[in-house]
Amino acid sequence: PGQFEVSKAEAVLEAQLAAGNVTLTTSQPGTDAGNITFNADIDWTTATTLTLIADNAITINGAINGVSGSLFLTALGAVDGVGRITTGAGGSINVGTFNLIAGFWDQVSAALPGFTAGDFIISPSATFLRATGGNGSNANPFQLTDSYGLQGINGSNQSFALVNNIDASPPSSWSQGFVPTSFSGTLEGNRFSINNLFIDNDF
Repeated sequence: PGQFEVSKAEAVLEAQLAAGNVTLTTSQPGTDAGNITFNADIDWTTATTLTLIADNAITINGAINGVSGSLFLTALGAVDGVGRITTGAGGSINVGTFNLIAGFWDQVSAALPGFTAGDFIISPSATFLRATGGNGSNANPFQLTDSYGLQGINGSNQSFALVNNIDASPPSSWSQGFVPTSFSGTLEGNRFSINNLFIDNDF
């Protein structure tokens, strides 16, 4: 199939995740848009992996809750050249492992959905943006509010600003800790602080 919309299949998907790993993919030859869309909350408690591979884009409008499980995401952008992964107001994430393999996690909203991951991995071929506003320009920098958005500036040449103090202790549970940034943009502290930052020198 070239397109998935997860809504009525919620119970089926949850049952499959309770039994083992699940992969949903649209990366097959065909003429469909190649998108994956979640319009339902997905909850599971087992240490299994939900893998989403979209030939184009992924949209998450429902909560994904797998506190012992993993979420692997690949958005290839074969249709428009940009593999975007976007979330609606209800698209919160709470998983044991979050792994963005490919694509652009594009999450800019004044009211960000919740985001929690015991392990947080962004591939060098992926981009992660999580901010409460801004457009990345010097006049209107992206507004960072948590350690996930802070990690996402790695490799960027855009402008960012802190809008509150950031507790950067979550990376202490990440397998690689906080990955030191290769960053050529600007970061305005606005007299806020980044506390408890954990960097694993073995990486």
